Amino acid sequence: MYIHQLFLSLSLPSTLFPLPQHHITVTVSKKEELFAMEANYKYMDAAELVALLDNSDQCEEVAVIDCRDEDRADGWIRGSIHFPAATQNQSKHMELASTLNERGLTIAVFHCALSQVRGPRAAGRFADALRALNLQAPRVYVLRGGFEHFHAMYADSRPDLLCC
Repeated sequence: MYIHQLFLSLSLPSTLFPLPQHHITVTVSKKEELFAMEANYKYMDAAELVALLDNSDQCEEVAVIDCRDEDRADGWIRGSIHFPAATQNQSKHMELASTLNERGLTIAVFHCALSQVRGPRAAGRFADALRALNLQAPRVYVLRGGFEHFHAMYADSRPDLLCC
């Protein structure tokens, strides 16, 4: 999507410049959402992730990928895959994409401490690897607020979701 399309869709009647519905729902104030659309991933709230992990039919199809480096030592989401940002490269993204696809995982949720840099960057590179390998799955998400937000929400009420 192009920025001028976004402005047109927000300021002009749709009868003058008809655009697909998904162009109208994005707002300029959500820069991360706009970038995510271009990078082929979406954001997922912590509550959505917990709902997936609690669903016995879906939890086996979800990969949580932790892109933190040494700060992972402070704790992590139980069952997450450690994929440190400092060691990532194109071949590792390709390998991860192939592995998750072969295991039948349908959702990959990336995060770092705040999901502002390392997590979104890894999600974008992972989405690129999926395209390069011509793979449709898994769908790619970034955990909104990252581990810090997840931990703040669930450390007391759901310690079963966390490891230290």
